[in-house]
Amino acid sequence: LTIIQPAYRENHAISILQNTKGIELKTQPTWPQWINDWLIKANLPIPEKVIELHAWPPYVANVGPTTFDYDPESPNNIDIIMAAIGDLRNLKRLDLRGTINAHLPEALSRNENLTHLSIGFAPLIEDSDAEIISKCANLTDLQIYESQIANNGLKQLTRLKHLERLALSSDHISADGLENLTKLSKLTSLYLQGPRITDAALDHIVKLNRLTELDLSRTNITDDAASKLKRLTSLAKLSVLGNNLTDKFVTQLSPMNSLQQISLDDLKYTTSGIRSLINNTPVTSILLWMHGPARIDQQQLKKEFKHIQFGGVALLDN
Repeated sequence: LTIIQPAYRENHAISILQNTKGIELKTQPTWPQWINDWLIKANLPIPEKVIELHAWPPYVANVGPTTFDYDPESPNNIDIIMAAIGDLRNLKRLDLRGTINAHLPEALSRNENLTHLSIGFAPLIEDSDAEIISKCANLTDLQIYESQIANNGLKQLTRLKHLERLALSSDHISADGLENLTKLSKLTSLYLQGPRITDAALDHIVKLNRLTELDLSRTNITDDAASKLKRLTSLAKLSVLGNNLTDKFVTQLSPMNSLQQISLDDLKYTTSGIRSLINNTPVTSILLWMHGPARIDQQQLKKEFKHIQFGGVALLDN
């Protein structure tokens, strides 16, 4: 059941609530009284029934790639939800993207059933918050975007022995901190973003031999990273958007016998380079993100390689 806003059929909603074993609660970052009223009438105590919570800002102005500005006139009672986090003992999925303007409460660590946690656009989330997250021992999927977490915080996160998917963007993580990733032996999906992530980071990442998905978009890797990436023998999906890469990168990816999908922007790649990539890897899907006029002749490539699925989108240059 998804609850988004008040509905005029209150009795119908209560009837549905009474016949459900678990509630997926998607709401703005307030805990509206009408939701409480419905749950009480349906005899469903909130702490025992909420298994998924999405808290999003009630109103967002001036949305940009890294900044969310909240309307000061809109209610933003995320503190109410955060205060109740520790009591939601059956909570499995918690999505706080775009809502956190404070540190995480220690009570979060009491959510023993929590398996998925997303925190986004949270400039106050730092190493002390990573320590709290590390106590959620059953996490399998963790996403933290636009944070202040540094190498020490990454070290804290390696306590999450069941982690399978990790997404982390921060300006403060470097190759030294990424050495800790080798302790996360169950990782199959890794997304990293930050200006201090360079080719040296690959020396540690390639030790994660179970990786099937890797996203190093908007980092500072170079063409030489390709020779290291080849050591990831299980890698099926690779994204390297927003890096200063050329044909040299894609031509060095061979052999990557498990690679199926790659995401590239077309800043410096040529039709010849993409042709070489197709001929020398088993890739079947290429996502090209265009900046301005096309630099790659997709129509010609589509004629030559009918088994390849081309996708992507045109991006406007600023």
